[in-house]
Amino acid sequence: MKKITIVLLLLITCNLFAQNQPILSTSEDFENWEKSSIGEMPKFWDGFNKPFIVDNYVVDSVITVTKDSLNPQSGNYSVKLQSKDFFGVPIQGLLTHGKFDVDFINHTGDITGGIPTHNRPLKFKGYYKYFPANSDIATISIWFMKGPYAEKIGEGKIEISQTVATWTEFVVDIQYYTDDEPDTMNVLFTTSSDPFNIQVGSVLEIDNISLEQSTSYTPEIANSNLSVFPNPANNFVQVINPEISGKSTLKIINTIGEVLITKTFYSTSGFNENIDLNDVPGGIYFIELSNIRTHSVKKLIVH
Repeated sequence: MKKITIVLLLLITCNLFAQNQPILSTSEDFENWEKSSIGEMPKFWDGFNKPFIVDNYVVDSVITVTKDSLNPQSGNYSVKLQSKDFFGVPIQGLLTHGKFDVDFINHTGDITGGIPTHNRPLKFKGYYKYFPANSDIATISIWFMKGPYAEKIGEGKIEISQTVATWTEFVVDIQYYTDDEPDTMNVLFTTSSDPFNIQVGSVLEIDNISLEQSTSYTPEIANSNLSVFPNPANNFVQVINPEISGKSTLKIINTIGEVLITKTFYSTSGFNENIDLNDVPGGIYFIELSNIRTHSVKKLIVH
C-alpha cells in the first residue's frame, strides 16, 4: 500500500507540475523567478547558472541566465542569456525546460526530462533579440518524446545568425515523425549552436513564448483497396487502387487539413502512380484518392 501511495503521489505531483506550466495553456513571459543553485532562474526552467565544485566544495560559479527588466517585450521581465569566459573556457548561455547537468572538469553537459504533456502543437512562437559575437549562431529548438527511453517523435528548430536589436517574432514549425501521443516536451535556447565554437559575449534575449495548438484533421480511413508503398516513405510513394479508372484526383493533406499536393490523373484500368515527396516535410499525412464513384483514404508517414 505504501508503494502505491508513493506512486500515486508522484503522478499527482507530475500532473500538477504540467498544469502549472504557463506555456501549456497560454504564454510564458518569464515573470516568475526563483533562486537556483547559483543566482536566479525562471520558474520551471533550468540553465547554465552552475557552481564549480571540487572535492565537494564550491570554489566558483558561472551565471549565463539573468532577469532583464530594462525593455521586456511583455510584462516586467525578459530572460537574458549571455555566453561567458570561465577560466579560459567559453560557456554558452543556455536555458531549457529539462534538467541541465554539467561536468566542468570534462567539459560535458547533458539535458534530460522536460514538461509532461500529451499535446501535439504545430508551432512554437515567441520574441527574441540577438547580439552575436563574431560569427556566433543562436539556436531555438523544441522536441517531443515518448516512453521510458525518451524516443523523439517530433521536433522543430531555427538558427539565428544576424544581429536583431529590436524584439522580433520567431516561429518554429514542429514536425512529427509518428502519430503517437507524446508524454514529454522540452525547449532549449542557446546563444551558440555549436558547443565547440562558442563566442564569448553573445547575447540572446527571449520573451512571451507560446505554443500554437493543432486543429486536428482526421478523415475516416475509407476503401481498403487503396494501398501506398513504402509507408513510411521518403522520396516517393507508390499509390495503387485497382478499382479506380477514368478521371481521378489525388491529394496529400496534413493533419490540420492543409493540402500539400493535388494531382489529376486519367487511367483506363486501375490507378498506379508514383508521387514525388521531395518537397513534403517529414510528418503524418493522409492520401486521398477520389473520382465520381469512389473515395479512398490512407494514412502516410513521411520521414
